[in-house]
Amino acid sequence: FLSLINGVAIELSPENTAQALVDLQLEPTVVGIYDDLANSGQDGGGDNVIVITPDDPPSQEFYPWGVSTIHVPDVHQEYPDLKGSGVIVAILDTGIDTNHQDLSKSIKGGYNALAGQDSRSYQDDNGHGTHMAGIIASRMNRFGVVGAAYQAQMVAVKVLDHNGNGRLSDLINGLGWIIANKIRVVNMSLGFSENSPLLERVIRHLYEAGVIMVASAGNG
Repeated sequence: FLSLINGVAIELSPENTAQALVDLQLEPTVVGIYDDLANSGQDGGGDNVIVITPDDPPSQEFYPWGVSTIHVPDVHQEYPDLKGSGVIVAILDTGIDTNHQDLSKSIKGGYNALAGQDSRSYQDDNGHGTHMAGIIASRMNRFGVVGAAYQAQMVAVKVLDHNGNGRLSDLINGLGWIIANKIRVVNMSLGFSENSPLLERVIRHLYEAGVIMVASAGNG
């Protein structure tokens, strides 16, 4: 059940699909039927089978190139209070490595939104979600890299599987969990190959609820 749209995700049999759709459309309680779009990649485009292999940690802690390029170190130095303290960021992705030395102390729970999986299991089995978590909130602890908001806390909302695949219903399920848990900052590094009125409705709902959403522009 997808609370944000007051709907359900169902799988129709490949036999008599057309008749099943007709029957559903005739049902007075059904206001719309939509395709459950497949995610087109964690970067918003291109091949959606991406697995990140961790590299050895650097010998010295540093701000990574992207974080330095947007002048995060300057902000941290000039505004000591702007390091993410008191902020919770939900990362909707492949999960987060809960054992990662640079991240584990900042993970404050999570949710597996993938259909048919244990909702309590949000361990990253791909690597992309952990990669995003590092950019956002990798701790300043003399190890690895420093994140843009290294004092922030994170929740891992797993909406993509071990191959980086997921469906629109999984994302809507995850965003429903965000609303239910009153989380106000959301990162979504994923995309779909076409527009969806359902996703537009959900995003508008979160926006009107005051949720700050950051999404990838896509590399494809």
